[in-house]
Amino acid sequence: MHRCQIHGAGVSPEAVLPLLLLYPEGSMIEQKNIVQQWTAEDFFEGRESTGGQQGTCPPLDLEKEARECYTELVNRSLLVRMIDGADGCATMPTLLRSYAIYRSQYENYVGDPCHIGRAFKVWRLCAADADTIHDIPDDITSLTTLLVFGSSSPRRDTGPSTTPAVINVICQKFTSLRVLDLRDTQVEVVGSNLGRLLQFRYLNLSHTRIKNFPWRSGILRCFSS
Repeated sequence: MHRCQIHGAGVSPEAVLPLLLLYPEGSMIEQKNIVQQWTAEDFFEGRESTGGQQGTCPPLDLEKEARECYTELVNRSLLVRMIDGADGCATMPTLLRSYAIYRSQYENYVGDPCHIGRAFKVWRLCAADADTIHDIPDDITSLTTLLVFGSSSPRRDTGPSTTPAVINVICQKFTSLRVLDLRDTQVEVVGSNLGRLLQFRYLNLSHTRIKNFPWRSGILRCFSS
């Protein structure tokens, strides 16, 4: 897996572009969200500890490196800060995004999942609608990041004791998932089967219909703050 390495004032953009290109064209990329997603995907190795021994950096240290990476991308115009947006929000230039998608489409897929060919070894995927999750080919099982943008029709047959079909599909097929972003979808219920995702670290449920969360399911054991 690519890892972002900061050398003085320089940063390798190829290391972090896979997650940036998943965001829809022209969409707002918030620093807080992308920093946590980068960290959850282990893009950053971390600096040496003060004792001189290489070890696992605390999450806050890794997020600090990720924030520095984000700032450097803005300074190099690889991300364009939004003039009328809040601080820490930027967009990815259209030409750069198109080039990045072209270069990495076999591993980082953006588009209709039903068009994924057998030659694709997809690790990260952006679905335009939650309903398209069902169209992801059965042999795509190694996803580490799944971003879903846009709303799908509310499921009227779900209740407090049931789990929406889209969540069932995600938990059953993509057990290596680390990052799941369901913002702005019509998902209403999250079931305890999220505990099947043993490497799960990042979950975005903002602006969904979810009212209750299964805190006792054990899914927070690996989460980054």
